[in-house]
Amino acid sequence: MDINNLNSLFYSKVDEVFKSSGLADFFTKIEPIQSALATKIEKLIPKKLIRVKELGSGADLTRWKIISKLRLKSKWQVILTDFSDKSIPNAKILSVRENFHIRSEKHDLLNPVPLLKEKDRYDAILATYVFDSIWFPQDAHYEKLGNDWYKTIYNLEVDKSYPKRKLLLKALKNDSSSESMQIEQFQHIFIKKRQDKVDINKVPYGGLISNYYKNKHKVSLNFPGGLINVIQEIFEKQISKGGVFIVGDMAVNTKKELMDDYGTSGKVAKFKVEDYGLAAIILRQKGIDVELVTVEDFIKNSGYEVPLKVRDHWIMSVRKA
Repeated sequence: MDINNLNSLFYSKVDEVFKSSGLADFFTKIEPIQSALATKIEKLIPKKLIRVKELGSGADLTRWKIISKLRLKSKWQVILTDFSDKSIPNAKILSVRENFHIRSEKHDLLNPVPLLKEKDRYDAILATYVFDSIWFPQDAHYEKLGNDWYKTIYNLEVDKSYPKRKLLLKALKNDSSSESMQIEQFQHIFIKKRQDKVDINKVPYGGLISNYYKNKHKVSLNFPGGLINVIQEIFEKQISKGGVFIVGDMAVNTKKELMDDYGTSGKVAKFKVEDYGLAAIILRQKGIDVELVTVEDFIKNSGYEVPLKVRDHWIMSVRKA
């Protein structure tokens, strides 16, 4: 069973997930970040009508409450999405303004990205706490020791002594359950790991990975293949010409340098800024412009004052070259 069987079941069937006060909210609740996002989008998309889609929105509407009250230069049409019916936000609770309309719909990121007609495409797509919350099929964990590379394989197992083991196994295999589940039930699921030696040059983007780390003797890498794949698909199928994709789930980095180990980013992937640096190289080779900056600079560049608590985070802006 793939690790995303666990991911899908967890997010679609556990009500408490979306009521938890422990959910990450750094990118959604700090006002200068929302103001900077709106300013960035309007600067890059100088149109009378801007169509925006947010991936993995979650139920928290704080970001959009802030943005909807700004003095926007353009008219905004916003679509909020998430892959579970339970996590799709209720956009109706936001008051509709003449220049700001918002609605929500389901979008499962583990399924292929739908192809949109040019007239239905978006000018901007936003994703915060998305790529480090889902282990995509294209994601991989590699380790290097000397000249040898190893790939971590993840398998799901259910506690054999658990009374409802058969039901839990069935739910995992089908990515579904006929009833809601409790967080406690997931304590009986284990992720068993093993490391297989691999020829790094034969894995996807292996030559680039090998070259990126050629001067390092020891490496621990979470390869963000899912981010690369989704961004490429989104540009091919859903973003209009001149549009932008903004990603905001970078790992914490206290020295504005590459992190030595995995920090606090995400529930699943725990990417480092270094990993996104590799993704940026690959995306640029595909003809996509990438800007990778600290949130501090992202806010400053839009003309807003920087709160102390944002000084260690990063954000990525992506456009078609």
